[in-house]
Amino acid sequence: MGFARTRYLAKVFRRKYGVKGIVASRYLEAGYSISFNVPTKHGPVDFVAYRGKERYAVIIAPHHAGREVVEALKRRAEILQAKPVIIVYGKNRLKEDAITAAKELDVTIRRVRG
Repeated sequence: MGFARTRYLAKVFRRKYGVKGIVASRYLEAGYSISFNVPTKHGPVDFVAYRGKERYAVIIAPHHAGREVVEALKRRAEILQAKPVIIVYGKNRLKEDAITAAKELDVTIRRVRG
């Protein structure tokens, strides 16, 4: 995909999807393809980013998300055969039990500043 098209799609994502679009546009600019609101039998994933054999199931964490959010993402990512990633956007925080659960379940936590 050309640079101009990538920048255009990033702008469309930000306008159409808000915070999800901001985070997804970063993956897009890094060379990943994006699928939004991917359904699974345990609930939807905000978006899936994939490039070659790499695949990431990404959710944007709600404010003060707990252990149940991490466990749900892990189940959804296993169905999609993807690596689970939780994005903590802006000033949001995760609870301590969510952080320990992420370490136990091998879930990646990334912070994106708003």
